[in-house]
Amino acid sequence: MRRSRFPLATLAAVALAAGLAFGGAAAAHAVESPAAASSAVAPVDVTFSLLVPNAPVTFTVDGNVVGTGTTDATGQVSFSYLPEGLAPGYYRLVATTSHGISSSIGFGVR
Repeated sequence: MRRSRFPLATLAAVALAAGLAFGGAAAAHAVESPAAASSAVAPVDVTFSLLVPNAPVTFTVDGNVVGTGTTDATGQVSFSYLPEGLAPGYYRLVATTSHGISSSIGFGVR
């Protein structure tokens, strides 16, 4: 049997990235008209899998706390963030458990 050149950790990271890109985390919704774009901000809806059940979670954007939550019995936590007041650009929403385990997703504001 031939051994793979990719260690298991690398394959797990690729699988995690693919899960986030294809439905593991929801991206912001598109706004159809320019008038709506100037007055509406789309929420960032995301589910993080943090592997620690029933753990307190802090959500931050650029180091600022934007919410808190608790993971469920499977270690997952969902959060909806409305990026009102943020200048156009790229940001990162980070979920961190009280055990120091974290996960993040990037999002853009137009």
